[in-house]
Amino acid sequence: MDLREFNHSGIAQGASRNGAAELREIDVTVRLSVNDAGSLWAAAAAKALSAGMTIDEIAETIGPREDPSVADCIALLCEPAGLPGCAIEDFTVAHAAPVMQLPRSIAA
Repeated sequence: MDLREFNHSGIAQGASRNGAAELREIDVTVRLSVNDAGSLWAAAAAKALSAGMTIDEIAETIGPREDPSVADCIALLCEPAGLPGCAIEDFTVAHAAPVMQLPRSIAA
């Protein structure tokens, strides 16, 4: 995405009348589909190893390679390090709710 094409109008509206930015909360949502849990585990394990975790600690945190905890792998890889000028209020990784299909009504 080219930032010159990004619609900044909603963000720019946060300036107050005296020109100072208002403090506000912004939610950022990302929805993922996991196509290869083994690759996800390998990436999470590599990051954990580089941070000094042992193989046993990794298996305890994200599960073994044969049966990875997908949510924990994603949390380990996506945990925000922080953004200048921001305070991270919450970071959550959860399974998406299944889509419910309502029964079709029968026309009389």
